Amino acid sequence: MRLLAILIWVVLIAAGCTLATSTPVSVPRSQHLYVTDGASPSTIFVYDLPVTPTSSPSVTLLTGGHGAGNPCFDNAGHMYVPMTNDGNLEVFDLPLTSSSIPAFTINAPSPNDCHFDATGNMYVSNNPASVHPYAAPVQAGSLAGTAITDQVSGPFGLWTDPSGNVFVCDETYLTEYGSLGSGNSLLAKFGTVQGSANRGLALGIDGNLYVPNGTAKNQIDVYTPPFSNSSTRNAAKTITVQPLTATNFLTFVAFDRGNALYVGVTDNSLTNNHIYVFPPPYTSPTVNMDTGVTHVYGVAIGP
Repeated sequence: MRLLAILIWVVLIAAGCTLATSTPVSVPRSQHLYVTDGASPSTIFVYDLPVTPTSSPSVTLLTGGHGAGNPCFDNAGHMYVPMTNDGNLEVFDLPLTSSSIPAFTINAPSPNDCHFDATGNMYVSNNPASVHPYAAPVQAGSLAGTAITDQVSGPFGLWTDPSGNVFVCDETYLTEYGSLGSGNSLLAKFGTVQGSANRGLALGIDGNLYVPNGTAKNQIDVYTPPFSNSSTRNAAKTITVQPLTATNFLTFVAFDRGNALYVGVTDNSLTNNHIYVFPPPYTSPTVNMDTGVTHVYGVAIGP
């Protein structure tokens, strides 16, 4: 009996060990900061998070593309980089290395920014006056669907909400459109943007819309939902980014998994290009990273 009890005890321990080691563990994917320099040819810089004022890129890739815009990422391990001067998006496998080459390209006229909605549809803003949807699954050979043109003028940044609605930063205002399934019809036109300084915009986890260079340069205006033709910025939430020079303006913005806000700043020279990081509630930056000779244009958070 004693021997039987010992055998049962050993079997139970072994079973417990087996159960413990076979239980799947969810490991969150790491995130990185991607910065594009839109020179010709263009460069992509990858920074490990968290960044500090003295961070250096872990990867520097000189691409064959020209006029790199703001990158976006699908759920299949790809990064899409709009190449404005080439009329296409270069698509790279991740992780990126200094010798990466495009896995494939997608045609798009003068693309500036791209973004995927929750169901895998991709939207691309194109100069001078259109936004093109690419239906899921986006892959080599994907073609644009019916262009969004209603009230689109000089579009740069764009974003989608969990319902698939599309937000676009135009030259002088903001527009919102329904989802691809509903025909991308115009839902609202509102707000103010500083002309040719219009660049990126992003929705925060709080559902608010963050718009750089809104009513003033070096300022991020915040719009709270629900959005309509009469929406105005919430002045109490305005984020001020101290100018480095009189000609400074903000480029693209992005949020990481911890809801920190990343803001690109440039004066179109190679001397004043910074990334500011604002933690919630976005009252002041905790990081001012001088990128040196990197011309900060696209600013994105991805795998």
